Amino acid sequence: MMKFDQRVGAAVGALSNNSNKDVDENDFIDASRLVYDGVREIRRAVLMNRSSEDLDTDTEFEPVEDLTLETRSRSSAHTGDQTVDEYPDISGICTAREAMRKMTEEDKQKIAQQVELFRREKLTFDSEVAKWDDTGNDIIFLAKHMCMIMMEMTDFTRGRGPLKTTMDVINAAKKISEAGTKLDKLTREIAEQCPESSTKKDLLAYLQRIALYCHQIQITSKVKADVQNISGELIVSGVRIILKMMKTDI
Repeated sequence: MMKFDQRVGAAVGALSNNSNKDVDENDFIDASRLVYDGVREIRRAVLMNRSSEDLDTDTEFEPVEDLTLETRSRSSAHTGDQTVDEYPDISGICTAREAMRKMTEEDKQKIAQQVELFRREKLTFDSEVAKWDDTGNDIIFLAKHMCMIMMEMTDFTRGRGPLKTTMDVINAAKKISEAGTKLDKLTREIAEQCPESSTKKDLLAYLQRIALYCHQIQITSKVKADVQNISGELIVSGVRIILKMMKTDI
């Protein structure tokens, strides 16, 4: 930080005095990089020491550097400000997210159990991802992108977050499936270059599971009735299936 401060001071001084002396751009970049690396290491340490009790919602977790607000809004392809009344015959409920809030306590408990499993897996995921530099690493980027969408989906099951309608959830599931397919392709390219070993066999076995789960998510995302209304009682079907696969996919 001191080196960065010195370089900034020298650069500002040279510009203020209209000095003809050129500013060492590379030296300035190197100093900036040291600050960036320091902040990254602090962030990694925080991620590895945070527990689920520190969080109110999953999306309050440390934001992914690669996913800006613009990227995140595309991640789940939610409907935004356009409100669609999915339950015209039910007073006080317009969207699936509102329906999730008014589920029976029994259904809420069932979903909470799945969400808790997801949160535990996510903590392990964050600790692992924090070990790797995500600059130019498409695999890490895709994994974070998928995790971000999954967090939005877990918030949806509690009546929170950017996902509002059933179609939002379906689109989010499709995005996870698409990203998972890309992840599978990239990882297989790496596996093909690895010498024959038990590690390569394990990697290929995991890839088969990823392909299977992506296929299952894609099929589930085509179901238009993730939240149903039967005899006035709201129950969850497809969302619960997606949550189970999300936990394993991480």
